[in-house]
Amino acid sequence: MAMSTNDFKRLRWQAQEKIKQQPPAELAHFASKDQAELVEELYIHHVELKLQYDTLLQTKWQLELSYDRYKQLYDLAPVGYFTLDKNGYFVTVNLTGARQLGASKAQLVRQRLTDFIARTSQETYFFHRRKLLQTQTGQVCELELVRADDTHFYGQLESVLTSVGADDSPLIQIILSDITARRQAEDALQKHHVQLESLVQARTAQLTLANEQLEAEIREHERTQAALQAGHRRLEQVLEELKASQEQAIQRERLAAVGHLAAGIAHDFNNILTGIIGHAELLRLQPNVVGTSGEHSAGVIIQQSERAAHLVRQILDFSRKSIRQPRLMDLNAFLAETVAFLKRIIPENIQLLLEVEPDEYKVNADPNQLQQLLANLVVNARDAMPGGGRLIVSLGAVELEPADPMPLPELTPGSWVVLNVSDTGSGISAEAMPHIFEPFFTTKEPGRGTGLGLAQVYGIVMQHSGYIEVDSRPNQGATFTVYLPRSFTRLPPPISDVQPPLPKGHGETILLIEDEAAVLDVIQRLLETLNYNVLVAPDGQVGLALYHDRKDDISLVMTDMIMPELEAADMFEALQVENPAVKILLMTGYPLGEETERLMARGLTAWVKKPLNLNRLAQVISRTLEATGEQGNM
Repeated sequence: MAMSTNDFKRLRWQAQEKIKQQPPAELAHFASKDQAELVEELYIHHVELKLQYDTLLQTKWQLELSYDRYKQLYDLAPVGYFTLDKNGYFVTVNLTGARQLGASKAQLVRQRLTDFIARTSQETYFFHRRKLLQTQTGQVCELELVRADDTHFYGQLESVLTSVGADDSPLIQIILSDITARRQAEDALQKHHVQLESLVQARTAQLTLANEQLEAEIREHERTQAALQAGHRRLEQVLEELKASQEQAIQRERLAAVGHLAAGIAHDFNNILTGIIGHAELLRLQPNVVGTSGEHSAGVIIQQSERAAHLVRQILDFSRKSIRQPRLMDLNAFLAETVAFLKRIIPENIQLLLEVEPDEYKVNADPNQLQQLLANLVVNARDAMPGGGRLIVSLGAVELEPADPMPLPELTPGSWVVLNVSDTGSGISAEAMPHIFEPFFTTKEPGRGTGLGLAQVYGIVMQHSGYIEVDSRPNQGATFTVYLPRSFTRLPPPISDVQPPLPKGHGETILLIEDEAAVLDVIQRLLETLNYNVLVAPDGQVGLALYHDRKDDISLVMTDMIMPELEAADMFEALQVENPAVKILLMTGYPLGEETERLMARGLTAWVKKPLNLNRLAQVISRTLEATGEQGNM
């Protein structure tokens, strides 16, 4: 960064002031005034150079910080960034681009983009490249691409010529967007258009026949005319239904794409939170070291980190990828307890009522998710009634037969529990109604809402195989109705709410496998605090080698679910070859899927979700070790 004239004047003034405050002792040894002034000028210039050097160091640090931030934004962008040389070889690539092509950044730098373009799209790409070089203006095209594992996807290339390379040849900068979901939606739309054209042709044929009959049978004119009008009305209805179904399909594709991105972010973010919470737990266990103030600060760190983890769960809820723990539960007692709690956050000018029709309402659900669902709906209603009003939470049931009219088109015959949340607030405008369940959509002023509340509600309802509808008009309040599948299974005996003491180990050896260095360190320290001997491995290959050498000493293997090179499923198989009775505790900050369920069916001992909590971790390890029937060899 160049220094201006004013910058030099300011440095000159600062140097002069510093010399005035502390004149050099050497000035007194010069009898000549000219010599003294010359020496003084040299000292001023020396101080001025030092100040300028300090300023340049500060500027250098700021530039390095800005570069680091730019590199993070570049690598974690939602689209792929590539730079190609004149021969089409990769020069630079961000992490997103490498993941899109299914290869590492190091592998890509030795390859050409054409290696990843399907044969059917090669001609399109070369025409795109030729036009870019000829016109030297940005070009856009859509291609079919092939990942390193031979799976295909569609992408949009946006190419521009950028800075000149080392041999004075131009470089090509490319942005790659995955448009597979959009292409699939377009294909579905085209299919609907073909069906619509067939329907129109059929209707046209009917109309032609009707017109011929009208010419031959004048007396049937009125009856035939009425039939034609009815046919037109039905055609318009079909067109409206097709349009609505297409919009719903596109919306589902958008939510699916956001959900996939959210799940990837959740894995990395939960790893970060594991390190923060773990170190805070360790500080809180050392009151003699950190003191009362430090112990309080550690508690605040844990509390705020849990809030951050809750935000991640919100994102995963609306994307329908959260880690769920459903169980059979009675909604009568659950609602009574939850509404009593929610009254604490409702101002006195709002009357909160619970109305339950006498019956037994049982559902198979995650209590934490249902509590979050109800809290979000109540808070949303509270914000719609700043001047006070009436808020009613009601619970009932409905039995739908195949011949019955369905309250919602998506509902199927069966037994449903119906949960209503009604308010007398400002209502929802017609413009906002189609968007209320979209993530980050909000009508509240900045700072009053994130736009995740109702999106999370929608995601939770979908995860429970339920449905939700909204009835609202401006200034006439709103009613949210949730349908959940009803269960008639007998409830299990209640579980004690008494918090068990923190269980500690007896010196058993645990093999800990985690590729994130900071997470590996903090989990190791937590385990040592719980009186376990810990062997650590930064990846699966090292972990397998350690287990091969020390399997007679290792009582439990703890491993992260998502790791480079060797993931949990492959490691599980390799460990079972070494010892069919091996006990494995899986750690995951990523939504559990079918792969984890298959591992559990094949003998995976237990899993625990990130960010880790010391008490929960201690309980799970203790139960896992007790399940082995012995401690030590496995």
